[in-house]
Parts: sequence; structure tokens; C-alpha cells
Amino acid sequence: MKGTLMKKYILTITFVFLVQSLLLAQSFTFDTPQLEIHKNPGQLIVFYNYLVNNTASDVNFRVIRTQTLPDTTWSSSICVGDSTTGLCYPTWVDTTLVHVLPASQSLPILLDVFTPPNNPGEAVITLRVENADNPSEYAEATFVASTLPTGIEVTTLKVTGTFRLLPNYPNPFNPETRIPFEVGNGTTQPVQLNIYNLLGQKIVTLVNKRLASGIYEVVWNGTNGRGEQVVSGVYFYELRVGDMHQIRKMVLVR
Repeated sequence: MKGTLMKKYILTITFVFLVQSLLLAQSFTFDTPQLEIHKNPGQLIVFYNYLVNNTASDVNFRVIRTQTLPDTTWSSSICVGDSTTGLCYPTWVDTTLVHVLPASQSLPILLDVFTPPNNPGEAVITLRVENADNPSEYAEATFVASTLPTGIEVTTLKVTGTFRLLPNYPNPFNPETRIPFEVGNGTTQPVQLNIYNLLGQKIVTLVNKRLASGIYEVVWNGTNGRGEQVVSGVYFYELRVGDMHQIRKMVLVR
């Protein structure tokens, strides 16, 4: 009898733990490759971020900005979506409209910081991405944009590893998609970005050269190495940095 009660007790505790884990699971991830960028005065500073839907359902979200700027000659703007279909808000907008993040998809969230040419300084800006249907579910990141003298332009990577392949956008896509990736480790390294079909056959090589540490973005227009249009379907894109590699999946819909 005691053994049976103990088993029931353990099963109950396990069930409660699983339920709590599910409830605490975040429906989206706010991917922020860069948290600090230094550039020369007068240059545009852009933070490329990505919102990833971790569920099989659409997520309604909004972005809320709080900022500390050196003075009124500095400003910033939130952009939601890619360069062709996205929306860039006026600099005075702190809270965006409600946007839809499709199921299992990713969406760029950009932060543009406009710096004056004759007033070096440092801006600290926080973006809070929250579920519009459940504001208690949110992700937050703080960015530092600086034009203070350093001697060189520096982009500080959040991840200190050797590389990272980020989600392409849009996905599914037609006729083209953008593939962002980052190279770290503080050195120049041999980099390849390849596209493969479902059979594992290489379709095209988009990048094949040595790259310095930084954030990069490459456009694939759905063609092979001979410039011919490939058919609709699932494709894989692979980033190789030295002896290491990472692969992600994308879908072309014609």
C-alpha cells in the first residue's frame, strides 16, 4: 500500500513539473547577435535582430522601446520585417502596432540609430518584445550605440564563438531570401555558405572566401550555380567556418 501511494505521489510531482515546464516555455525567441556597436560620428548604426516563433501557431506581438540618448540630435527607429515588406516606424514611436509572427517562422526586428556628425556620444536603448495576447510573456534586450573615440570602428559580438548561422527570412520564400550569419573569434577565417537540395547535392556556393569577424547577410535568389531557377521544395543552407559547420532548412515556394 505504501509503495503504491509513493508511486502515485512521484507521478503527481512529475506531472506537475511537466505542466509547469510547458507553461513556462516561451512561445518566441528574441535573437540579438549584436548588443554593442561603435562607429564614427554621423554614421548609421543598425542592430539586426530576429524574432523566432517556437510554436505551431501565429503569435501576435508588439515592440516597446525605452531609450537614453545623448541629446536631441540623436534618434532611433524600430523596423519590423524585411527590407521589402517591412515597416520602419518614425523616430518618435516608442510602441509599435501589433504584428503577426507566423507559426514556426522568423522575422527581422531592426533598431536603427541615427548619429549626428559633430556630437560624439553613446545611446542606450532597450527593446521589449511582448506577446500582445499575454503581455507577461516577453523578451528584452539592451543595446549600446556609441560614436565615442576608440581609434577604430568596432562591432562587439554577443557570442564569442567562431560562428553562428541565423534563420533566413522570409521563410518560406519566393523569389529570394536573405541568409544572415556571423563570424567571430576575432580573426579572419575561411568561410563557405552552400545550398543543398533534399538529396544532399550542392546547388550553389554563395560565399567562398576569408572573412573578418562581423555580421554578414547574403541573398539567395533561388538559382543554381549556372544561374538556372531551381524547383519548389525544401533546401538546406550550410555555413562552414574552418573545420566546423552548421545547417538550417528553408522552403522555396514558386
